[in-house]
Amino acid sequence: MSSFWERFEGSTGFLGLIAEVIVARNQQAINEWVISLLDLQPKDRVLEIDFGPGYALRMISRIVKEGFVAGITPSEPMWRHAGSRNSAAIRAGRMELRVGTPHALPYPDASFDKAFSVNSIQLWLDPTFDLKEIERVVKKGGVIAVTCQPQSFERENLPKLDQVGDDLAARFREAGWSEVKVLKKPAQPAGIVCVIGVKP
Repeated sequence: MSSFWERFEGSTGFLGLIAEVIVARNQQAINEWVISLLDLQPKDRVLEIDFGPGYALRMISRIVKEGFVAGITPSEPMWRHAGSRNSAAIRAGRMELRVGTPHALPYPDASFDKAFSVNSIQLWLDPTFDLKEIERVVKKGGVIAVTCQPQSFERENLPKLDQVGDDLAARFREAGWSEVKVLKKPAQPAGIVCVIGVKP
């Protein structure tokens, strides 16, 4: 399973640099939006699924200064990039990064207050099962936020944002999450949707 960010792994030259800058800027705006929705507290324990090059992890580690940040990715190159970008927090014991998928999380039950992913659920093996697995490692009353930006090479084939949100929300409920909300944000080419749930 390749990650969203691996599409740009190995890009070279001026065009590759421009592509990386554009994608990073777009991803930063999404990360900031999702992080604002999580209502992070200084002592929170937070898990990110498929953390890419680690930009969101770095942002979060500056907020949860007395807490803990964990991340999991299927990509060894992204694991290395993110590890380098967040080396100080890792050395301080405030962050841990692992290679893996949400299908089998290497954490005990009720390990985290918050969990989130950005543009990765499209690549999960079994989204409903994986959402249930994330629910296992989140504490009672904890929150999950899953964000998706529909993509297509052909604009006319872009999924409808409302349908994407409804489908994700149905998976959340099937996996056992409660108080499920669908939030949308304007963006090119078709907008961004974030589904939030609470562990009952």
